[in-house]
Amino acid sequence: MPKGRPKHAAASARELHVGRAVFMLRRAQELDQAALARQAKVASDTLGRLERAEVSPSLSSLFRVADGLGLSLVAVMLAAELVEQKGAKWLLRRLRGLEAQAVEDKIAAASKVRGLRGDDD
Repeated sequence: MPKGRPKHAAASARELHVGRAVFMLRRAQELDQAALARQAKVASDTLGRLERAEVSPSLSSLFRVADGLGLSLVAVMLAAELVEQKGAKWLLRRLRGLEAQAVEDKIAAASKVRGLRGDDD
């Protein structure tokens, strides 16, 4: 990558939102990067690059990270949509300190209200 170019310049907006969502979901569970990396069975530097949108993660990596968070991949992707719609801090305020199932439920409820699941009827 040429000097002077932002590290995440090559990342799409969606990758940036996924990375921010993973970061906020990790923080909401009060996990440090090393702990989530261990739980997800991914390298800590890989997790850091994913959170900073410096890499385009594989589906396998995303599944492992979701598992490490105790969430479904759908919840992580919906969290990314909520980050895009409302911002990362909005997401963090609503999820901080919740258990994984409560996080999953809260994300599903927020995404359904916002029509992010495609349930427009």
